[in-house]
Amino acid sequence: MPEETTKKPRVDLRSDFPHGKDDGDLHIRVNPSLLTADFTSPFRASYTDEALETTTTITSGDSTGTIVASPFHTGKLTNVFPQPFLLALKEELKTLTWHHRSNDLYKFNQTDDLALNALPHIKALRDYMAGEEFVGFMEKITGLELTRGYLDLAAQR
Repeated sequence: MPEETTKKPRVDLRSDFPHGKDDGDLHIRVNPSLLTADFTSPFRASYTDEALETTTTITSGDSTGTIVASPFHTGKLTNVFPQPFLLALKEELKTLTWHHRSNDLYKFNQTDDLALNALPHIKALRDYMAGEEFVGFMEKITGLELTRGYLDLAAQR
């Protein structure tokens, strides 16, 4: 019997959240409004509900979480990271080499793997997203067990 494969849900991280000290602030954390039980519990319940048929949005403070039910569950979070940090990160990403990619569905530009990139904001984001605090948060809101010590990270536009 062939091994059954399951499509893993995706989580889209975007932000307008203005926390952080300034553009040079390399200390990032998830927006506190996303860490409350008022957000994490209903988000996880909707995200893991296999019978979910409609898009569901949960609001907490200045952040929202949206679960799109079809064709498979996809999560989108807004205002996740500090806006000043993200603006500085964007400036670093602009300095990288971008490669054209295309497949049957999309045409886009992509950076090389950011795993070895030493620019400060890219490194800070990579280190934070691979760290226990962020991985634990993602496990809490998705109900998925995530692999520790591995992060595949590139930028696309």
